[in-house]
Amino acid sequence: MKAPRAEKNFRAHVYDRMLAGAKLYGDLSYRRPMVELAREIADECADISGWGRIVDARTDGWGVRLRLGILNLLARAAWAVARSLERKLEERR
Repeated sequence: MKAPRAEKNFRAHVYDRMLAGAKLYGDLSYRRPMVELAREIADECADISGWGRIVDARTDGWGVRLRLGILNLLARAAWAVARSLERKLEERR
């Protein structure tokens, strides 16, 4: 099954962001302790929530629709990650 265009675009965006981060911060993420990576993920999730509050504060009603759109993108991202993990599990069986 072919990936939907939104999933391909998201994967390309993630790849581009990872390349940019590696250039800016050094390609150290693969050597960081897992607990640090888990903290980083938690911090990123907190940032997303905080940015949503900023959008709400700066908009008059349409910020809620924007946040719902962002949540939809996050759900798609989570689905793409879940599919990738499921494929990896299938390959290991």
